[in-house]
Amino acid sequence: MLLVDGVDGLLASRLQNLARDSERAKRASRFLGWAVVAVAFLLAAAELSALDLEALALPLGLGLFGLLVSLRLYALRPA
Repeated sequence: MLLVDGVDGLLASRLQNLARDSERAKRASRFLGWAVVAVAFLLAAAELSALDLEALALPLGLGLFGLLVSLRLYALRPA
């Protein structure tokens, strides 16, 4: 988990650094921010509703990691 969180943080910070110079990276960074807020809200709502999301932990984590990688690739692609 330490390795995955470290790679996620590295990719997200690199995406933030790219956003200074590129409009594509700004859009990708903004979308990533909204995605994080949406997932956090949904997890909070599920917790308040007493839903068990343990079975969805791995697919949800892999999906978010895939989103982060795809946004990074989108930001790096020339316009």
